[in-house]
Formats: sequence, C-alpha cells, structure tokens
Amino acid sequence: MRLLLFIATCLLSSCISYKPVMITGIKDVKTANISGESVELAFNLEIDNPNGFRIVLKQYDMDVMLNDKGLGKASSSEKIVIKRKSKETHPFKLSASYKDFIGATVSGLGALLNKEPVTFKVKGAIKGRIWWFKKSIPIETTQKIKL
Repeated sequence: MRLLLFIATCLLSSCISYKPVMITGIKDVKTANISGESVELAFNLEIDNPNGFRIVLKQYDMDVMLNDKGLGKASSSEKIVIKRKSKETHPFKLSASYKDFIGATVSGLGALLNKEPVTFKVKGAIKGRIWWFKKSIPIETTQKIKL
C-alpha cells in the first residue's frame, strides 16, 4: 500500500510543472502604527505567479533592510492567496524596535532631506501550499524607493 502511495505521489508531482514565484516590486512603504516600544511599518509586495494554479501562502518570515541597515523582521501566519497567472500586490507588515528603526532611518535621513531614493531590501522565505504539496519559497528583492 505504501509503495502504491509513493508511486502515485511521484507521478502526480511530476505532472506539476512549477515555475518560480517572483517578487517584482515593493510599493507604498509607510508607517502604520507607533506604539509602546515598537514601530509598525506597512508595505506592499508585487508578486508574480506565472503558474496555472493558485498558491496559498501560509506563513512568511523576512528580514527587511533600509540602506543595508537591519530594520526588523516581517513575519506572520496569515493566509494570502495568490491567484493563478497573476501579478498582484499584497500587504505585509513589519514590527521594528525603536532602536532598529532610528538606526536605519538616520542613515537614510540625508537621502530623505535631499529627496533621494533609499534602498529597501526584503530577504527571507514564504511558506506556501499548492493543493496538498507544501513548499518554502525563498525570496530576495532590492529596490530604490522614495520615502
């Protein structure tokens, strides 16, 4: 019975041609909430799914950097559904300590005053599900943005 299940799984998984999901842009970086000892930032990631099936993202864990200074971790266990053959923006949140936030923004203060773009980098992994198959999708994107 186990052998039959193993063969069926191999056959099904070979039928699925998976193309990598790409992060194609970062948009709308803004301060969402300031409370107690932390700053919450909100940003949108533009995600391109070239596959003919939808992908359900179950969990994400990403390091966010501003001008190569650690800003904090964006993590959640909220479900995000990426439609098949789509290029959509999805909201993400980051909770940073005041110390990390000030350290990262002070380095970009000169650029902010001169209205120059700053480097915003997201690196980590998103755990998703395609039908019954689970997969961890590594992501890394860097983009110049204006604050």
